[in-house]
Amino acid sequence: MKNINLYITLLYVLSFFNVFGQEELNLSQAIEMGLKNNFQIQISQKNIEITQNNNNWGQAGRYPTVNFRLTQGNRIQNNNNPTSFIQGQITSNNLSPSLEANWTLFNGFEVSITKEQLVQLQKQSMGNAQIIIENTIQAITIAYYRQLFELKKLEIIKQAFNLSKDKYFYLLDKKAFGVSTTFEVLQEKTAYLNDSLNVITQQYNVENTQRNLNLLLAIDSETMHSFSSKLILPSNEYLLEDLEKKMLENNQSLQNQYINLAIFKQNTALQKSAMYPTLSLNLGTSYNASRLERGEQSATGESNDYYANFVLNFTLFNGNKIKTAIKNAHIQEEIANIEKEELSFNLKNQLRNFHSNYSIQQQRY
Repeated sequence: MKNINLYITLLYVLSFFNVFGQEELNLSQAIEMGLKNNFQIQISQKNIEITQNNNNWGQAGRYPTVNFRLTQGNRIQNNNNPTSFIQGQITSNNLSPSLEANWTLFNGFEVSITKEQLVQLQKQSMGNAQIIIENTIQAITIAYYRQLFELKKLEIIKQAFNLSKDKYFYLLDKKAFGVSTTFEVLQEKTAYLNDSLNVITQQYNVENTQRNLNLLLAIDSETMHSFSSKLILPSNEYLLEDLEKKMLENNQSLQNQYINLAIFKQNTALQKSAMYPTLSLNLGTSYNASRLERGEQSATGESNDYYANFVLNFTLFNGNKIKTAIKNAHIQEEIANIEKEELSFNLKNQLRNFHSNYSIQQQRY
């Protein structure tokens, strides 16, 4: 019995010093810390940077492609053919720089459609990041209030433990005076021991929820905080119709699905652009300088070449591949629309469940 009392006393002392050395952490600070440290948020920000870099007219194909090429050649030829006009060893060197530009003037509105797709892809990436942020805030909020709940529970269990402790020692004193029976003392001892076990178990639960919160905050699992926020029951009353309207307007997952549907519609338009002819312009210039050497004799020469070519390409038939691609794009668009309707249906059902659970929990409290 003395060992039990010593252990419980030690537990209280350690808890006191542990709380005394902790920094206070309110919910706003926890959310700020979690948003700053969360690894998935950092990754999503990098993905946004990629889509921002891609969202330009150059990626869409509006501008020409310019290439520079430099060729340098060397050749040695030994000619011993009696029928050849030139005999002996001939050395030749040449240098040929060239500059070429290719520009697609028209390709069935593919450039403008692709640019709009890049805009939507950037919005989609930002929407995905927003979902990660919202989920992180939700998870931190739940974990934070779970910690407050477990701390409150520990406080109540300690109160129950103190009561059973006082009652047990009270019955011991009564038994010494012959007022209470041994059975009553043993019965209360069992309650006292159970309550002491509950304190130890709940202390573990508090530490475990703290570690779970630290994981969401991306800090060391053994970092301990004291919590300045209070566990207060919300008394707000919510109308299901108002919540549903706000959800359909603001739910980021649903907004992302609308963006996804827009991307598939643009993909359909992109496949249709293959039915139009393509007009491209090819511009270029090249220069060639050469030197021919035979013994002590040598000769040099140079030439310039300029060209501008227009190319019109129109696919007349390719085994109906274009029509098939358009049909498949339409089907993908229909699938995206079905997925949007499914998501909306599921969100409405989840909202009803959450609304009912909220009302039931208030009644239970």
